[in-house]
Amino acid sequence: MNAVHLLFNTADRLPNKAAVVYENDSMTYAELKEKVLSFATGLKNKGIRENMHVSLLMTNRPEYIISYFAILTLGATAVPLNPQFKEKELTYALNDSESQALIYDDLGSEVVKEAKGDFTSTKILITFRGEAEWMELIDHEPFTGPVRRSGEDTAQIIYTSGTTGSPKGAMITHHNITWMTNAMTEVQGTNEQDRMIVSLHCFMRMPKWRVCGARFIKERAFFWSPFIQTKFSK
Repeated sequence: MNAVHLLFNTADRLPNKAAVVYENDSMTYAELKEKVLSFATGLKNKGIRENMHVSLLMTNRPEYIISYFAILTLGATAVPLNPQFKEKELTYALNDSESQALIYDDLGSEVVKEAKGDFTSTKILITFRGEAEWMELIDHEPFTGPVRRSGEDTAQIIYTSGTTGSPKGAMITHHNITWMTNAMTEVQGTNEQDRMIVSLHCFMRMPKWRVCGARFIKERAFFWSPFIQTKFSK
């Protein structure tokens, strides 16, 4: 089972419920699902395929959520990275994770420009610096998916801080995401009425997206709104 089904099932169940609120704009679950599928087509047109590793170097924004789930939709593996990485750190993470593609926004553009000569496997660079460029990436017919995955397939790779050595990539499977979602729903009683506030960079909280869709407020703080429909949800 592709873990993105957890989002899509809830989008079908609660289509008009707000999933993301960012500054003065909001997005429902139905709109989020549509954008994820449209961007998945855009990524496919850029060469992203099943089993590829795709890194994300982006600030906290709705496009991050869309990009992350679009990667999973295609059956690829997401690699969330710290948007404050410098050239050496970025090069290490991309090469170590064997990422074939990198999606980044304007904050990382200069770092990518200086470091890309040292990338060993990252050949597909996808960037946007404003609304017009983003619309070009997302203005496509919805992808007919998601791609089927087994529970043991890797959904994402997250990197440790590397305080005692080089950062290590931890592989999180689709089964891990589903199991932790069920555990959190059962133990904490999480449901669609809940909000959880998180004020860290998205790359640090990506594992939690298996449980909650983000409701963004201001620039760095955002509320989490559960999107998961599991056997524990009512």
